[in-house]
Amino acid sequence: MRRLIYTSRSRIHADPLELNAILAVSSARNSEADITGVLWSDGTNFAQIVEGGWEAVGATMDRLRADPRHTDINVAFDREVQTRQFGNWAMILANDGESATAATAYMIGVSLNERKPSAERLREVILRSENLL
Repeated sequence: MRRLIYTSRSRIHADPLELNAILAVSSARNSEADITGVLWSDGTNFAQIVEGGWEAVGATMDRLRADPRHTDINVAFDREVQTRQFGNWAMILANDGESATAATAYMIGVSLNERKPSAERLREVILRSENLL
């Protein structure tokens, strides 16, 4: 099992129709590929967790890198893990209420434990999306 966390800069900004389209397509594709994940957006940036089989996560990242709706992908965390952190969520928007609280806490924890600029950027995106900055 692989867990990858990245940030990127949004080219769709805070467009709710585009964000809903991303969630709908991601949820369908991720269900087919047995991928789970969480997406944060503050209107300027994205942060996303993608987890699943090693190859499936790699294929998902290849699609994400080619997606014109964002740029400047910066991987903060890419590790082999034993279990899923995000259960049955094919894709959830982090600001969908209480269900995302654990995911937000997890991301902040990861960003504090990683000692690289990409982790600092991850922390800033999460804190902004949660209106804590």
